[in-house]
Amino acid sequence: ALKHLRHLKHEMLVFHVLDPDEKRLPVDGPGVLVDAETGEEFEVDALSAGGYRRAAERWIEWLGRECRRHLIDYQQLGTDTPFDRALLRYLHKRERLG
Repeated sequence: ALKHLRHLKHEMLVFHVLDPDEKRLPVDGPGVLVDAETGEEFEVDALSAGGYRRAAERWIEWLGRECRRHLIDYQQLGTDTPFDRALLRYLHKRERLG
């Protein structure tokens, strides 16, 4: 879908907003996680959390590469950073680059 919009000469920007826990998945021992979107429950332990972290990092890297490959600006933002601050930082960076 992003490739199609870029092909139509739209300027594209992806703000990928992640909660830091989505990347870290802090798990000390066995437990159950609930998907906030679907309500599906997942049993986790330290081993499965490690696998999740590696898979999440690979997916985030892939998304960034795909965006760059299609000349789409990709910015990763954390929910722990106020959006207005992140947006201003991005706009200043863009202004410096011309």
